[in-house]
Amino acid sequence: MSRRPNTGECALIAIFRPRSYRNSPNSKEHTLRLPTFLGNDIVHWSGPDAREKRPESAHSKRFLDRILDSGEHTQHDRLMSLCDGLDLTAAHNRDEAALWSRALWALWAAKEATYKAAVKAVPGLGFSPRSIVVTVDPEPYETGASGLVHSYADLQVGEARPLARGRAVIGRQWYDIVWEACGEFVHTVSVGPFNLSGNLPFDAKEIASLWDGIVHASALHDTILCGIAGASQSIRNATERASSAVRRLACNLARTVPGLHLAALEVRRATGTGTRNGAPVLFDQGHRKALYDIDLSLSHDGPWSAAAVLNRSPVRP
Repeated sequence: MSRRPNTGECALIAIFRPRSYRNSPNSKEHTLRLPTFLGNDIVHWSGPDAREKRPESAHSKRFLDRILDSGEHTQHDRLMSLCDGLDLTAAHNRDEAALWSRALWALWAAKEATYKAAVKAVPGLGFSPRSIVVTVDPEPYETGASGLVHSYADLQVGEARPLARGRAVIGRQWYDIVWEACGEFVHTVSVGPFNLSGNLPFDAKEIASLWDGIVHASALHDTILCGIAGASQSIRNATERASSAVRRLACNLARTVPGLHLAALEVRRATGTGTRNGAPVLFDQGHRKALYDIDLSLSHDGPWSAAAVLNRSPVRP
Protein backbone atom coordinates (compact mmCIF):
# COMPACT_ATOMS: atom_id res chain seq x y z
CA MET A 1 0.00 0.00 0.00
CA SER A 2 1.43 3.34 -1.00
CA ARG A 3 1.81 6.07 1.58
CA ARG A 4 0.52 9.58 0.99
CA PRO A 5 1.04 12.65 3.17
CA ASN A 6 -2.01 13.78 5.09
CA THR A 7 -3.01 17.11 3.53
CA GLY A 8 -6.16 17.46 5.60
CA GLU A 9 -8.35 16.90 2.54
CA CYS A 10 -9.78 13.80 0.95
CA ALA A 11 -7.99 12.62 -2.19
CA LEU A 12 -10.06 12.45 -5.34
CA ILE A 13 -11.42 9.00 -6.02
CA ALA A 14 -11.83 8.27 -9.73
CA ILE A 15 -14.86 6.11 -10.50
CA PHE A 16 -14.97 3.83 -13.53
CA ARG A 17 -18.11 1.87 -14.47
CA PRO A 18 -17.64 -0.41 -17.48
CA ARG A 19 -20.53 -0.18 -19.93
CA SER A 20 -21.25 -3.86 -19.68
CA TYR A 21 -22.17 -3.38 -16.01
CA ARG A 22 -24.10 -0.13 -16.34
CA ASN A 23 -27.56 -1.69 -16.22
CA SER A 24 -26.66 -4.50 -13.86
CA PRO A 25 -28.60 -4.50 -10.58
CA ASN A 26 -25.29 -5.27 -8.86
CA SER A 27 -23.36 -2.56 -10.70
CA LYS A 28 -22.06 -1.07 -7.44
CA GLU A 29 -20.06 -4.24 -6.91
CA HIS A 30 -18.12 -3.47 -10.09
CA THR A 31 -17.37 0.16 -9.36
CA LEU A 32 -13.58 0.44 -9.42
CA ARG A 33 -11.98 3.15 -7.31
CA LEU A 34 -8.33 4.17 -7.52
CA PRO A 35 -6.29 7.31 -6.89
CA THR A 36 -5.77 9.14 -10.17
CA PHE A 37 -2.41 10.29 -11.50
CA LEU A 38 -1.27 12.24 -14.53
CA GLY A 39 1.61 11.99 -17.00
CA ASN A 40 2.53 13.89 -20.16
CA ASP A 41 5.28 13.80 -22.76
CA ILE A 42 6.25 15.96 -25.73
CA VAL A 43 8.52 14.89 -28.60
CA HIS A 44 10.07 17.35 -31.04
CA TRP A 45 9.78 15.58 -34.39
CA SER A 46 12.76 17.47 -35.81
CA GLY A 47 15.04 16.70 -32.86
CA PRO A 48 18.20 14.65 -33.38
CA ASP A 49 16.86 11.57 -31.58
CA ALA A 50 13.67 11.60 -33.63
CA ARG A 51 15.42 12.20 -36.96
CA GLU A 52 17.81 9.29 -36.59
CA LYS A 53 15.01 6.71 -36.48
CA ARG A 54 14.10 5.91 -40.11
CA PRO A 55 12.25 2.85 -41.47
CA GLU A 56 15.07 1.89 -43.83
CA SER A 57 17.48 1.54 -40.90
CA ALA A 58 17.94 -1.93 -39.43
CA HIS A 59 18.84 -0.31 -36.11
CA SER A 60 15.54 1.60 -36.12
CA LYS A 61 13.57 -1.55 -36.84
CA ARG A 62 15.28 -3.31 -33.94
CA PHE A 63 14.47 -0.32 -31.75
CA LEU A 64 10.81 -0.60 -32.79
CA ASP A 65 10.79 -4.29 -31.91
CA ARG A 66 12.37 -3.56 -28.51
CA ILE A 67 9.77 -1.01 -27.46
CA LEU A 68 6.61 -2.47 -29.03
CA ASP A 69 4.63 -5.48 -27.94
CA SER A 70 3.90 -7.88 -30.80
CA GLY A 71 0.35 -6.56 -31.12
CA GLU A 72 1.38 -2.91 -31.15
CA HIS A 73 2.71 -2.89 -34.71
CA THR A 74 -0.87 -2.51 -35.93
CA GLN A 75 -1.21 0.49 -33.60
CA HIS A 76 1.89 1.98 -35.22
CA ASP A 77 0.20 1.59 -38.61
CA ARG A 78 -2.94 3.22 -37.23
CA LEU A 79 -0.98 6.24 -35.99
CA MET A 80 0.78 6.51 -39.36
CA SER A 81 -2.63 6.80 -40.98
CA LEU A 82 -3.79 9.38 -38.45
CA CYS A 83 -0.63 11.47 -38.89
CA ASP A 84 -1.18 11.33 -42.63
CA GLY A 85 -4.77 12.48 -42.11
CA LEU A 86 -3.56 15.55 -40.24
CA ASP A 87 -1.46 16.46 -43.30
CA LEU A 88 1.61 17.24 -41.20
CA THR A 89 4.06 16.86 -44.09
CA ALA A 90 5.17 19.83 -46.16
CA ALA A 91 3.63 20.68 -49.52
CA HIS A 92 1.05 17.90 -49.17
CA ASN A 93 3.70 15.34 -50.15
CA ARG A 94 3.18 11.99 -48.47
CA ASP A 95 6.52 11.23 -46.83
CA GLU A 96 6.32 7.58 -45.75
CA ALA A 97 9.57 7.77 -43.80
CA ALA A 98 8.41 10.84 -41.87
CA LEU A 99 5.04 9.24 -41.12
CA TRP A 100 6.76 6.06 -39.91
CA SER A 101 9.00 8.07 -37.60
CA ARG A 102 6.17 10.23 -36.28
CA ALA A 103 3.99 7.22 -35.50
CA LEU A 104 6.94 5.66 -33.65
CA TRP A 105 7.44 8.75 -31.48
CA ALA A 106 3.71 9.13 -30.89
CA LEU A 107 3.74 5.63 -29.39
CA TRP A 108 6.89 6.41 -27.44
CA ALA A 109 5.31 9.59 -26.03
CA ALA A 110 2.26 7.57 -24.93
CA LYS A 111 4.46 5.07 -23.13
CA GLU A 112 6.53 7.81 -21.48
CA ALA A 113 3.42 9.72 -20.36
CA THR A 114 1.83 6.55 -19.01
CA TYR A 115 4.98 5.60 -17.13
CA LYS A 116 5.12 9.04 -15.51
CA ALA A 117 1.60 8.48 -14.18
CA ALA A 118 2.11 4.81 -13.30
CA VAL A 119 5.30 5.29 -11.29
CA LYS A 120 3.36 7.58 -8.93
CA ALA A 121 0.86 4.78 -8.34
CA VAL A 122 3.45 1.98 -8.14
CA PRO A 123 6.60 3.14 -6.31
CA GLY A 124 9.79 1.73 -7.78
CA LEU A 125 8.18 0.72 -11.08
CA GLY A 126 10.87 0.28 -13.75
CA PHE A 127 10.48 1.68 -17.25
CA SER A 128 9.94 -1.21 -19.67
CA PRO A 129 8.38 0.12 -22.90
CA ARG A 130 7.18 -3.30 -24.09
CA SER A 131 5.25 -3.83 -20.84
CA ILE A 132 3.20 -0.67 -21.52
CA VAL A 133 0.82 -1.84 -24.24
CA VAL A 134 -0.85 0.98 -26.16
CA THR A 135 -4.13 0.72 -28.07
CA VAL A 136 -5.34 3.48 -30.39
CA ASP A 137 -9.09 4.02 -30.65
CA PRO A 138 -10.41 3.06 -34.10
CA GLU A 139 -13.08 5.75 -34.29
CA PRO A 140 -12.35 9.20 -35.76
CA TYR A 141 -11.13 11.78 -33.29
CA GLU A 142 -12.71 15.20 -33.53
CA THR A 143 -11.64 18.59 -32.22
CA GLY A 144 -12.76 19.10 -28.64
CA ALA A 145 -13.34 15.41 -28.03
CA SER A 146 -10.54 15.13 -25.49
CA GLY A 147 -11.98 17.57 -22.98
CA LEU A 148 -8.51 19.00 -22.39
CA VAL A 149 -8.19 22.73 -21.84
CA HIS A 150 -5.06 24.22 -23.37
CA SER A 151 -3.03 27.28 -22.54
CA TYR A 152 -0.74 28.07 -25.45
CA ALA A 153 2.04 30.63 -25.02
CA ASP A 154 3.27 30.41 -28.60
CA LEU A 155 1.17 31.23 -31.65
CA GLN A 156 2.73 28.38 -33.61
CA VAL A 157 1.33 25.90 -31.10
CA GLY A 158 -2.15 26.95 -32.15
CA GLU A 159 -1.67 24.62 -35.10
CA ALA A 160 -1.69 21.60 -32.78
CA ARG A 161 -4.76 19.44 -33.36
CA PRO A 162 -6.22 16.35 -31.72
CA LEU A 163 -4.54 13.29 -33.22
CA ALA A 164 -5.95 10.26 -31.42
CA ARG A 165 -7.31 8.82 -28.23
CA GLY A 166 -6.57 5.44 -26.73
CA ARG A 167 -5.37 3.60 -23.66
CA ALA A 168 -2.30 1.90 -22.28
CA VAL A 169 -2.33 -1.27 -20.20
CA ILE A 170 0.25 -2.18 -17.55
CA GLY A 171 -0.48 -5.49 -15.88
CA ARG A 172 -4.14 -5.32 -14.92
CA GLN A 173 -4.44 -1.55 -14.88
CA TRP A 174 -5.06 0.83 -17.74
CA TYR A 175 -4.60 4.52 -18.46
CA ASP A 176 -6.61 6.82 -20.69
CA ILE A 177 -4.51 8.60 -23.35
CA VAL A 178 -4.98 11.55 -25.68
CA TRP A 179 -2.57 12.69 -28.40
CA GLU A 180 -2.31 16.05 -30.12
CA ALA A 181 0.16 17.01 -32.82
CA CYS A 182 1.37 19.59 -35.29
CA GLY A 183 4.24 19.71 -37.76
CA GLU A 184 6.69 20.38 -34.91
CA PHE A 185 5.78 17.94 -32.14
CA VAL A 186 3.48 15.32 -30.69
CA HIS A 187 2.13 15.80 -27.16
CA THR A 188 0.52 13.03 -25.13
CA VAL A 189 -1.38 13.06 -21.84
CA SER A 190 -2.11 9.89 -19.86
CA VAL A 191 -4.33 9.59 -16.78
CA GLY A 192 -5.11 6.62 -14.52
CA PRO A 193 -4.84 3.94 -13.31
CA PHE A 194 -8.16 2.18 -13.74
CA ASN A 195 -8.57 -1.51 -13.01
CA LEU A 196 -9.25 -4.23 -15.53
CA SER A 197 -12.01 -6.56 -14.34
CA GLY A 198 -12.84 -9.86 -15.98
CA ASN A 199 -13.39 -9.51 -19.72
CA LEU A 200 -13.53 -5.74 -19.63
CA PRO A 201 -14.14 -4.39 -23.15
CA PHE A 202 -11.57 -1.84 -24.22
CA ASP A 203 -14.27 0.48 -25.55
CA ALA A 204 -15.63 0.97 -22.01
CA LYS A 205 -14.24 4.30 -20.93
CA GLU A 206 -16.68 6.11 -18.67
CA ILE A 207 -14.13 7.75 -16.40
CA ALA A 208 -15.92 10.07 -14.02
CA SER A 209 -15.63 13.59 -15.47
CA LEU A 210 -11.88 13.69 -16.01
CA TRP A 211 -12.22 14.63 -19.67
CA ASP A 212 -15.56 16.44 -19.57
CA GLY A 213 -17.29 19.43 -18.06
CA ILE A 214 -14.36 21.84 -18.14
CA VAL A 215 -15.43 25.45 -17.71
CA HIS A 216 -13.41 28.23 -19.34
CA ALA A 217 -9.64 27.96 -18.81
CA SER A 218 -9.80 27.23 -15.13
CA ALA A 219 -8.44 24.06 -13.54
CA LEU A 220 -11.63 23.15 -11.72
CA HIS A 221 -12.17 19.91 -9.78
CA ASP A 222 -11.51 16.77 -11.86
CA THR A 223 -10.15 18.70 -14.83
CA ILE A 224 -6.87 18.64 -16.70
CA LEU A 225 -5.17 21.75 -18.01
CA CYS A 226 -2.27 21.61 -20.47
CA GLY A 227 0.21 24.23 -21.57
CA ILE A 228 2.76 24.15 -24.39
CA ALA A 229 5.28 26.84 -25.24
CA GLY A 230 8.19 27.26 -27.62
CA ALA A 231 11.61 28.33 -26.40
CA SER A 232 11.10 31.88 -27.65
CA GLN A 233 8.15 32.22 -25.28
CA SER A 234 9.01 29.94 -22.37
CA ILE A 235 12.71 30.64 -21.75
CA ARG A 236 13.44 34.02 -20.20
CA ASN A 237 17.03 34.35 -21.35
CA ALA A 238 19.87 32.45 -22.94
CA THR A 239 21.10 31.13 -19.60
CA GLU A 240 17.80 29.66 -18.36
CA ARG A 241 17.46 25.92 -18.73
CA ALA A 242 14.43 24.25 -20.27
CA SER A 243 13.78 22.44 -16.98
CA SER A 244 13.33 25.80 -15.23
CA ALA A 245 11.10 27.12 -18.00
CA VAL A 246 8.74 24.15 -17.88
CA ARG A 247 8.42 24.51 -14.10
CA ARG A 248 7.33 28.11 -14.53
CA LEU A 249 4.84 26.97 -17.17
CA ALA A 250 3.41 24.43 -14.70
CA CYS A 251 3.09 27.08 -11.99
CA ASN A 252 1.24 29.37 -14.39
CA LEU A 253 -1.20 26.55 -15.13
CA ALA A 254 -1.61 25.73 -11.43
CA ARG A 255 -2.58 29.34 -10.70
CA THR A 256 -5.80 28.71 -12.62
CA VAL A 257 -6.86 26.41 -9.77
CA PRO A 258 -9.45 28.29 -7.69
CA GLY A 259 -7.74 29.81 -4.67
CA LEU A 260 -4.22 29.66 -6.10
CA HIS A 261 -4.19 32.64 -8.48
CA LEU A 262 -2.10 34.74 -6.04
CA ALA A 263 -0.13 31.90 -4.47
CA ALA A 264 3.67 31.83 -4.47
CA LEU A 265 4.08 28.46 -6.18
CA GLU A 266 7.15 26.39 -6.85
CA VAL A 267 7.67 22.98 -8.45
CA ARG A 268 9.95 20.65 -6.51
CA ARG A 269 11.01 17.06 -6.87
CA ALA A 270 9.62 14.77 -4.19
CA THR A 271 12.25 13.07 -2.06
CA GLY A 272 12.16 10.15 0.34
CA THR A 273 10.03 7.04 0.14
CA GLY A 274 6.45 6.76 -1.00
CA THR A 275 4.21 7.13 -4.00
CA ARG A 276 5.57 10.43 -5.28
CA ASN A 277 9.30 9.81 -4.88
CA GLY A 278 11.09 11.75 -7.63
CA ALA A 279 7.89 13.10 -9.20
CA PRO A 280 7.28 16.85 -9.53
CA VAL A 281 5.27 18.28 -6.64
CA LEU A 282 3.59 21.68 -6.42
CA PHE A 283 4.71 23.60 -3.34
CA ASP A 284 2.93 26.60 -1.81
CA GLN A 285 5.77 28.73 -0.44
CA GLY A 286 3.43 31.08 1.44
CA HIS A 287 1.84 28.27 3.44
CA ARG A 288 5.01 26.16 3.38
CA LYS A 289 3.28 23.00 2.29
CA ALA A 290 3.18 20.63 -0.64
CA LEU A 291 -0.09 20.58 -2.59
CA TYR A 292 -0.43 16.85 -3.18
CA ASP A 293 -4.00 17.24 -4.44
CA ILE A 294 -2.71 19.07 -7.53
CA ASP A 295 -0.95 16.51 -9.71
CA LEU A 296 1.68 17.73 -12.18
CA SER A 297 3.56 16.36 -15.15
CA LEU A 298 6.40 18.11 -16.99
CA SER A 299 8.13 17.46 -20.30
CA HIS A 300 10.47 19.27 -22.65
CA ASP A 301 12.23 18.34 -25.88
CA GLY A 302 14.23 20.63 -28.11
CA PRO A 303 12.59 24.07 -28.19
CA TRP A 304 9.28 22.83 -26.76
CA SER A 305 8.04 22.68 -23.17
CA ALA A 306 4.78 21.06 -22.05
CA ALA A 307 3.10 20.83 -18.66
CA ALA A 308 -0.14 19.27 -17.47
CA VAL A 309 -2.04 19.87 -14.23
CA LEU A 310 -4.81 17.74 -12.72
CA ASN A 311 -6.85 19.37 -9.96
CA ARG A 312 -8.02 16.64 -7.60
CA SER A 313 -9.36 18.94 -4.88
CA PRO A 314 -12.84 20.50 -5.22
CA VAL A 315 -12.22 23.15 -2.55
CA ARG A 316 -9.16 25.30 -1.98
CA PRO A 317 -8.47 27.31 1.17
